[in-house]
Amino acid sequence: MESVFQEAVKHVGSSQGSAGNETLLQVYALYKIATVYNRPEGARPGMFDLKGKAKWSAWDRLGSEEGMNSDVAKRRYIQLAEEKFGFRIGPELQGLTTEPPQLSSSTRAGQPPKPKPERMVGVSMLASDFVDEAPASRVHELAIAGDSKQLEEFLASPEGQGTDLNARDSYGYTALHLATDRGHAAAVKALLAAGADQSIPDEDGHLALDLARLAEHEEIVALLA
Repeated sequence: MESVFQEAVKHVGSSQGSAGNETLLQVYALYKIATVYNRPEGARPGMFDLKGKAKWSAWDRLGSEEGMNSDVAKRRYIQLAEEKFGFRIGPELQGLTTEPPQLSSSTRAGQPPKPKPERMVGVSMLASDFVDEAPASRVHELAIAGDSKQLEEFLASPEGQGTDLNARDSYGYTALHLATDRGHAAAVKALLAAGADQSIPDEDGHLALDLARLAEHEEIVALLA
């Protein structure tokens, strides 16, 4: 199976497909479980490292599944490569993915396996279209961009008036969190004027005001305090 897995990794790394973020995160997590360890050992990345947080969480979540181990991860990686990236097992490798997973003596005894040597995953392993943000809506996109004029126009439009200003994106941030994090004071003003709720915490328990203080965006601190 190792040969098939390595071929799948090469194929995914060179793929020019348009896989979405969720697929790319799953690819990353399965690769890490297969080659490093079931769960990340370091601390979860901080609030401003959106990509790092997403990757860490995907690895931790998948690695915590019952029965997950290196062999299972390799099989699932190969299957995902076939389904999402068009990978095909060549004739010379046929039949090499059917051997049952082998449990080490430490695993059979209920002890976690020793971590494998770290093998870094380059950007190519995630494909070139992995992005830091996954905007949940138009208001999230405008908050990230910081275009206050477009944001105000959108919020005044019929579509904008029907938008949930407090909806979270895939990383748990509201539009107000995103505008605050990036220091877009005018966008923060527009969101507050439209009724955005600044009492909503992100996944780490931080309010928009906390983000403003941590990033030293004093103008925004004054708006939110």
